[in-house]
Amino acid sequence: MYKNLMLFFLVLILLTHFSNHLTAQSISGILRTETGTPAEFATIKLLRSGDSTVVAGTVANADGSFLFQNVMPGDYRIQGILVGYAAVFSAPVVVSKERAIVLDPLTLVSSNLLTEAVVSAQLPLIERQIDKVVVNVEGSALAAGNNVLELLQRSPGVLITPQGSVMLEGKSGVMVMMDGKPVQLSGDELVAFLQSTPGETVSKIELIARPSSKYDAEGVSGIINIRMKKNQNLGLNGALTGGYTQSTHARLRTGLNLNYRPGKINVFGNINVIEGAQSVG
Repeated sequence: MYKNLMLFFLVLILLTHFSNHLTAQSISGILRTETGTPAEFATIKLLRSGDSTVVAGTVANADGSFLFQNVMPGDYRIQGILVGYAAVFSAPVVVSKERAIVLDPLTLVSSNLLTEAVVSAQLPLIERQIDKVVVNVEGSALAAGNNVLELLQRSPGVLITPQGSVMLEGKSGVMVMMDGKPVQLSGDELVAFLQSTPGETVSKIELIARPSSKYDAEGVSGIINIRMKKNQNLGLNGALTGGYTQSTHARLRTGLNLNYRPGKINVFGNINVIEGAQSVG
């Protein structure tokens, strides 16, 4: 009796595994820029056609290729995002159990906003280092008029779900840090904090998809470290910022950034307040 029961459960597990492979398919494709170069670092999102819910996310490879595996049957669209380019969407994709999907190449077109900006920084906008990817915000057109949440949404491999969860290269449980210190917020509170922090106060964003052993265990899924600007002027100085946006709901944000540098010692900090309905795009 015991052997028959074990055999039954073994057969059930094998059938379930086999069934999943029969019904789950893959979607692959290539993302390029308008000049024909591969869109390396581009963020690729798999969206449901009906409500644009993010199902999965990944980053384009060096040749611009991407792959979503184990996609359940349904109607989807692919979204490609890369800093400096307008987002691009694929035609609706119907996934069935009969075949895998290979999309026609998608092309990113330069954003008009960036063509009107004057960028004086010498650093590249995106750098791939040995252990991380760095987005150099300071001196770029990204900083003007955007808050930190919007900067993250434009960063390669970063996804922010409608529930306020931050994902890096498709993995959840990402630790958000500011100047190397964990931000002790999550969900809506984290989203509100990121929305209330002006992009003009950010120096760069470090994306660490595979943290080394020097980081705490809770950051094993990935780390996003936001490096803030440090004012080099002597004495007490600062900046007061504000912004107002109107879509379905009005949203007002104010921020105060103070810096005190009497000599070699530098003390700085900022406070930001956001009022209005919160939403994540």
